[in-house]
Amino acid sequence: MKKQKTTLIGLLLVLSALCATCNAADGAKLYLANCATCHGAEGEGGKGLALNRQSFLVVASGVYLVKSMLYGRPTRGCPPRKDLSNDEFVSIASFIKGWQKEKSVTVPNNKVQPFASVRGKALFALCAGCHEADGAGAMGPSLVDPGFQTSASDGFLRGTIKLGRDGTPMSGFSKEAGHVVALSEEDIDEVVAYIRYLGKGKEKEIP
Repeated sequence: MKKQKTTLIGLLLVLSALCATCNAADGAKLYLANCATCHGAEGEGGKGLALNRQSFLVVASGVYLVKSMLYGRPTRGCPPRKDLSNDEFVSIASFIKGWQKEKSVTVPNNKVQPFASVRGKALFALCAGCHEADGAGAMGPSLVDPGFQTSASDGFLRGTIKLGRDGTPMSGFSKEAGHVVALSEEDIDEVVAYIRYLGKGKEKEIP
C-alpha cells in the first residue's frame, strides 16, 4: 500500500500536464489491451461501467481515472493494476478523457467528515433503491468499494449526485437536472457525508 501511495504522488505530478507527452495512439492501444474487455472498445460498458457517458466525463478528472486504475474495484472483480507504468496510466486516462465533448462541471471539492446524520440517512434512501441501504450496490455500483472510496473525491460525488448518469435510471438530484426531488447543496453534503460514513475504513481492504 505504501508503494502504491508513493506511485500515486508521482502520478499526480505527471497528471498536472494531462498529458503533454502522451501519444493518442499509445493510449488507445493500452486501453484496448487493458480496459476494453470490461468497459467496451468505445467505452460503452459491459461487465464494467460505461466510461463514455458525458455526465461521467464532465465530473471525472484524470486523477480520478488514474486512481481508479491504480486501486481497482476489488468488490467488482477489477483488481488494482500494478503492472502499468506512470506514463501508461496517464496515457489511458488521457484517451478516456478524449471522449468528453461537453464542458467539465466545476463543483466544490472540500472534504466532508464521514457522518451518519438522521437527515443524511433519510436522504440516502433516495439512492438505496439502486445502491442498497448499505451502499454495497445492486442495480447501481457499490459506493463502499474500497477502490471507489479511495478514488472518488467529494467533488466527484457531489457532481454525480447533481447530474446523475445519462443512459441509466439515475437522474440528477438538482433543479438544473429537472429531478422531482431537488436537493440543496447542504442536502448533497449530507448524502456525501453518509456515503463516506458507509465506506469508512474501506480503503484498508485494498489488496
